[in-house]
Amino acid sequence: MTAHGGVGRASLRELEKVRATVPELAEAKSSLHAWPGAGDRARPQAARLSGPEAPQLPPDFRNFGHPGAAPDKNSIYSGLGPAWNTQVAFAKLMRRMALRYDFSDGVSTANDKNFNDRIPAGYTYLGQFAAHDLIRNSVLLADIGTQETGRRNLRDESLNLDSLYGNGPSFDPQLYEIEEPGEGYRNMLRTGSMDPVQIEDYRKAGRCPFAFRDIPRFQQLDHSDWVQDKGKTKITKKVKLGRPDVLIADPRNDDNAMVSQITALFHHLHNAVVTRLRELGDAMPPAVAHEAPKGLHLFLNGRSITTALYRRVLKQDFLKRLLRTEIWELYDRKGFAPLVDDRADGIPVEFSHAALRVCHSMVRMSYVFNQEVPMGEGIRDALKQRSSTRPHKFPPTKNWIADWSRFFDIGPEPPQTSRRIGPCYNEILLSERLFDNALVGSKEGAPPLPDDRPHLPSDDHAGLLLSDLIRGVVGGLQKLDVLIEALPAAVTKLSPLLSDKQARTGRLRKWLAEPSLGFTDAELDSLSGNPPLLLWLLFEAAEETDGKSLGTLGSVIVGDVFFARLRDDDMPEPTELLELIFGKDIPRCMPRLITFTADVLRLHEVAPTFVTMTAKQS
Repeated sequence: MTAHGGVGRASLRELEKVRATVPELAEAKSSLHAWPGAGDRARPQAARLSGPEAPQLPPDFRNFGHPGAAPDKNSIYSGLGPAWNTQVAFAKLMRRMALRYDFSDGVSTANDKNFNDRIPAGYTYLGQFAAHDLIRNSVLLADIGTQETGRRNLRDESLNLDSLYGNGPSFDPQLYEIEEPGEGYRNMLRTGSMDPVQIEDYRKAGRCPFAFRDIPRFQQLDHSDWVQDKGKTKITKKVKLGRPDVLIADPRNDDNAMVSQITALFHHLHNAVVTRLRELGDAMPPAVAHEAPKGLHLFLNGRSITTALYRRVLKQDFLKRLLRTEIWELYDRKGFAPLVDDRADGIPVEFSHAALRVCHSMVRMSYVFNQEVPMGEGIRDALKQRSSTRPHKFPPTKNWIADWSRFFDIGPEPPQTSRRIGPCYNEILLSERLFDNALVGSKEGAPPLPDDRPHLPSDDHAGLLLSDLIRGVVGGLQKLDVLIEALPAAVTKLSPLLSDKQARTGRLRKWLAEPSLGFTDAELDSLSGNPPLLLWLLFEAAEETDGKSLGTLGSVIVGDVFFARLRDDDMPEPTELLELIFGKDIPRCMPRLITFTADVLRLHEVAPTFVTMTAKQS
């Protein structure tokens, strides 16, 4: 999710001609809209909202529970009939989702207590980081209405930290520090400096600055990024200040200020692991059987340990918080085997277009990065804080450097939390000024007339949420009832809403039926009886868990996709290496990874603060 504006609307007539067929899980300007910060760069600019045929899914993508042939087209959600009807209903739905939602425990989305103690704010962006590690598309800069059936997922192995390591030092040496003398192979990940003026200020104040708190960024001065002014002989740089480029494996990990700091944290974690391996000396087991430079053994063992820690955290910390407790316990009893969809090949579009997008509702209005800037930074600026959009803002100032006790449960004070999950996004994410959407024409297929304006989404009731809903129409997702039928009895018995269609339809219709919005009976019947999957998953989370986690169906879709790719038999843990570093107490949560990193790299007393800890923790 980014704050890019400026991609113009597509031809309104063209919207009626082209049906999008691809899950929007792309990188760069076709980013993975499945997670906060992941980008709204590829907007539904030529997306037809309905049609008689189910879209053909591209290679590497499929429907949930269907590893082979696609389900019958009658099982696919296609909106409310004609595109205009869908758009009109969604315009009203946007206005409904901008209103307050009252959770059963008295908390409301309209007050300043809409916080979720179960999920500290850092997990929102750890999730985005993991989403980038799940999939990377082969096509860049594609709009949703272009011919996209040739897209491929370039992630050979999901959740293997490809998005951190790239193709390794041999093929992506620019990501890695030059090796130490005698090591013969690069093995540490590069990190980037913060504002040098502020670093010098810390030194003058007698504090111990740790400058390398960012991902590596640069501006190359001796290549072709120069331009001759028209009609003049003067030659100038296209970018005069700052750092327009990043030296990381996946550019999406500079999509916003929060995910770039998470990425820098994993760079530090890897470097801490390699530092500890160096200390082992000859006691470090060889990474390969043949003769190889010491640096190669350090890199391979370091990556193996860091990846194992990351996968442990996803399973035992991140997913344990995000999934409904009763569903996580079902997975635990089954040895974390998937409950419905046990295939690790192919990404279900129900996951990419709906289940992960639920977490857009977790995005806060502002974030306090550290105690030196207690007022924090608004989400609008945080989404724009990246090299591609604001190169002049880099190297970053202390405003954007994370004290990790502000994002995870580590320090003496509670961390910032995420927002509760529910049928609402924060007002910035609803802004059409940040997230542009192309709209269909009138009933007759012509551009909208003045009389049509009341039926169209307004600039303040559209944005990312409308974009997410439209993709749920054009992406080939299965209908809610079809997905429920695939659930085992052990799951449906946990959810009265899923096991009783009359109950769930009535509950959703009651919530939708705000008199001032002017829903017709037909619209209410359709939206409650056959809702867009995203709407249901947001509503389900609010109704079943008071927004503190995903609901039942959302938990199963997300859980199956992750756990199918976290199987130990597919990637066994390097137990010997882990125990050499940690003994029997191997970390499985983000706070432990952060404190380990601070211990090894001696970051407890640095400025800006890396982590604030209690005396007992330190």
